[in-house]
Amino acid sequence: MDYFEQKLTEQESEKLPDWVSTKNKTYDAYHALLRLKSKRLEFIRTHDKKTDFKTASDSYQIRGAQVAREADMSNVTLTSSSKYSEKFNAELDRVNKFLLEKKEQHLENVEKKKKNNYPLTGCVNLLEHVNTMF
Repeated sequence: MDYFEQKLTEQESEKLPDWVSTKNKTYDAYHALLRLKSKRLEFIRTHDKKTDFKTASDSYQIRGAQVAREADMSNVTLTSSSKYSEKFNAELDRVNKFLLEKKEQHLENVEKKKKNNYPLTGCVNLLEHVNTMF
């Protein structure tokens, strides 16, 4: 099986939420949401100050408009006027709650390490720090 056939097989076997269809833009929106979630998790992992998270939508939260822009579709269509909008919004809320929890866990871990005078410098310490997040 060549690379492209394998990728197609993986996409076909991918478990999608019931509101997502490969036949319309919901598939693009779902994958845009996953990409943005990944970017937000990376931001959370790499920032240790509370002030880094001052603006939620730029740091650790995702807005529907950001997903729509990433999926190249209308924000109104995605978040309010389509039959899948309600389920998309529920998924977006679920992802944002998850990201908020990860942010809070990360900041708690940073505070614990500061209290224990455990420096967050060096490759080994950084790896240990990241591993405690997950």
